[in-house]
Amino acid sequence: MVKKGFYFSLDAVMGLMLMSTAAGLIITSTDIGGVTAQEVEFNSYSSQAIDTSYMLKREDFSSLNQSYRKDLKENTVLEEDDRQIGKALAKLYRDNSSRTSELAQNYLETFRHDAGLYIQGEEVLEIDAETQSSKNFHISTESGLTEFTVVIGE
Repeated sequence: MVKKGFYFSLDAVMGLMLMSTAAGLIITSTDIGGVTAQEVEFNSYSSQAIDTSYMLKREDFSSLNQSYRKDLKENTVLEEDDRQIGKALAKLYRDNSSRTSELAQNYLETFRHDAGLYIQGEEVLEIDAETQSSKNFHISTESGLTEFTVVIGE
C-alpha cells in the first residue's frame, strides 16, 4: 500500500515538472510582457493627437468658459452659428485674427500633454517641447478644406 502511494505521488510530481518545463519554454519563446514604458507613453501621445483631431472637428463652444465664449462672439468675426472649435479656428485664421492662437491655447490646455497647432502649415500655437506625435486632418469650411496639424509633446 505504501509503495502504491509513493508511485502515485512520484507520478504527480513528474507530471507537474513536465508541465512547468513546458510553460517555461512557452514563456521564454514568446515575448510576454515585452511592452516598454516608452511604448506606452508613445501610445498615450498618439492617442491624444487622434482624440484632439476628432474633438476639434466635433466639439462645440460649450466646452469653453462662458464668459470667454461671449467675449469671442462680441469681439471677433465669430457668430452664433460658428459652434465647432475647429471651424471657429479656421475662420479666425482666415481673417488673420490674433485671437486664433488664444482660442487654440485656451482649448488645447485642457488635454493631458502639451499640444501645438498648425493651420495650413503655419504655426498657430507654439509647442516648446520635443515632438512625440502629430496628426494631420482637414476641416471643411465655406471656403474649402482647411488643413490642421496637432502636435503633441512632452
